[in-house]
Amino acid sequence: MKLDDGSKVPAKVFFHEEQYDPKNKTFTGYIVLPSTFKNTQTAKYTVKFDDKITRIIGGYIQTFGSTGGVVDSGILTNFGTDSRNSLVYNRISQSPTNPQ
Repeated sequence: MKLDDGSKVPAKVFFHEEQYDPKNKTFTGYIVLPSTFKNTQTAKYTVKFDDKITRIIGGYIQTFGSTGGVVDSGILTNFGTDSRNSLVYNRISQSPTNPQ
């Protein structure tokens, strides 16, 4: 896959402006690409977790073009059930480090 300018899609992208609402168990964060991909440069992820934060139960992605206008917005369904078409969440428990 390539970005609209012909450059490679980054191997990793990180969230920016992350926020977590513990009362509602909702994460919000933005991903910003170095160039547009299918006319999208920024994507806002809103992810709703279950009460134990073990699975995603809802959410959506809102995408923005390089000028900041909304490109598309859609509700994501079937989280975690089909990794080809949905957002999959894997909770990683970090083990304590050995300070040697």
